[in-house]
Amino acid sequence: MRKSLATTAATAAVGLGLVAGSIGVAAVAGPFVAGAQEGGSATTEQAGHPRLRHAVLSAVRTTADTIGIEPRALLEELRAGKTIAQVATDNGVDPQVVVDELIAKGNARIDEALANGRISAEEADRAKAKLAEKVPELVNRTWPRLMAWTPPAG
Repeated sequence: MRKSLATTAATAAVGLGLVAGSIGVAAVAGPFVAGAQEGGSATTEQAGHPRLRHAVLSAVRTTADTIGIEPRALLEELRAGKTIAQVATDNGVDPQVVVDELIAKGNARIDEALANGRISAEEADRAKAKLAEKVPELVNRTWPRLMAWTPPAG
């Protein structure tokens, strides 16, 4: 059961836009990230779960690709105090496009986990509802405690 919940958290994290480190991990994976505070960001130690790291990297890449910039450039903008929505607008992209893409990718991962039997239909429904609720919030907030995390090149 715990593995199933961890898988749900990791797949949902992709769509939540866990851009730059473990921003928003507490929104979905709170029980699996010791010490994550609501509205805060997790530390490197707290984001040590391999699935969460993979989800974060995937979300960074998806967001940056949707906006049309490099992941490192996205992180620099976020560290400078901008929201994902501001970065998108500055680059001529409607923030809703970013929200829609993150939700679509997250839903696809959730559907994959459901099809592979890693989560139940009820868990998938809850994760999808959480995505639709949280992604717009995450895209429109700043990350004042953004951890110093840089995605690997490539």
